[in-house]
Amino acid sequence: MSEPIDENTTYGTTLVSDSGDGITLEEINDAIAITHIGGAVFVGILMLIGFVGNLHVLLVYAFRTKPSNHRIFILCLGVLDMVTCSIGMPFILVDLRYPLMFYATAVCKILRFLNYFMCASSAFLLLVIATDRYRKICVPLGKQMSETMAKVSCGIAMAVAFAISWPAPVLYGYSIEHTNVGNITGVRCWTEERFKKTKYQAYFNFLLIFIVFGTFTVLCVLYSMIGAQIVRHKTFRSTVTNSKSLPLSTISHNSKDSGDTVATPLPSSEEEAEEETEMHEKKDVNSVTRDSRIRFNFILMKIPQKILAVGRKSRDVQSLASDNTSGENGNKKLSKEDMRTRRITLIMFVITVVFFGSFVPHLILKIVVLMKKNFLQTRSPAGLYLFNTFIWSFFINNMANPIIYGFCDKRFRKEIRSMYGRLFQILRCN
Repeated sequence: MSEPIDENTTYGTTLVSDSGDGITLEEINDAIAITHIGGAVFVGILMLIGFVGNLHVLLVYAFRTKPSNHRIFILCLGVLDMVTCSIGMPFILVDLRYPLMFYATAVCKILRFLNYFMCASSAFLLLVIATDRYRKICVPLGKQMSETMAKVSCGIAMAVAFAISWPAPVLYGYSIEHTNVGNITGVRCWTEERFKKTKYQAYFNFLLIFIVFGTFTVLCVLYSMIGAQIVRHKTFRSTVTNSKSLPLSTISHNSKDSGDTVATPLPSSEEEAEEETEMHEKKDVNSVTRDSRIRFNFILMKIPQKILAVGRKSRDVQSLASDNTSGENGNKKLSKEDMRTRRITLIMFVITVVFFGSFVPHLILKIVVLMKKNFLQTRSPAGLYLFNTFIWSFFINNMANPIIYGFCDKRFRKEIRSMYGRLFQILRCN
């Protein structure tokens, strides 16, 4: 969510003679542009891969998938990434080629704002996605985010991103750059002259860094809670699976809250179950019992009652309560739905990790430059090549999502194969 540090300052003293005899602005510009070759190649590769990949994402999820929150979120991220790859990255390439000859002030303002807005929108969308995943995994019986709510949440995320990014077109624009080569000066797309002696740019960058770390912290908390809940689900299922061989019978158990009759597996006699329940109520429920059968029966007696107290608000309650008598078909159906929820959660988690991971090299380089003022001036040409390459690492997230879908989403791979299969058939017929 930030731009590179002002890396071109005083390049004239390191790249060309400071006498200025016979040297033109174009020659100085070209000398500085050479140090940006690594960055230009890096950004260009990301741009091409991202454009092709996000085009496939938009085609598949817009026309080949059913409506869902998952689809809405992926389409929003895909549109943002596509705009960045088709508009934002080409602007950076132009800026790298003409670091001292960027005269289009209006274009500079618009595209600086666009890059900030796209990045901030992606970050806030990841917050919305994490909230939706948290509700699905940790509060499955509570109110879930509808498709309308998902669309409104995406709109709110973009509105917040707009409110945060509006200083960019004000702060950035026509910036005179002194080359330290005679009296030659260039023009950059950077902090406007009227704001160079103010601290507004510093405040803006501080706000962006605060938002990055704040968003990262919230996402870590949400996905930690999601991960812990998934582990608890696996532990409970393992307990149930290991206890299937125990002799059980099924009786009808009435819930006072719901009034429904639900088939629940119980011990061989109701009296025995009641005695075991009373015994466990006198003890610490969380203590480890030696008798696994008693513990299992206690779990089966208690959990359905707590769930049924919620009332008839969710179909999941009915499917869970009837799992013990519905046979393997019900178990397979529940497992399939559960696996789909976990798969989508995994995809969104990986997208989040890649998003913030792509900022790590960029932020490290910015911090180093801020802490060591002469860092860039003392770099060798090879060092400048490396700096000007990895400073653009945050663009990785704009091309990575289609690759993540390709590895993690079987449906996406299937639709891509189907799409190209039909295309090849059309070509053969022609």
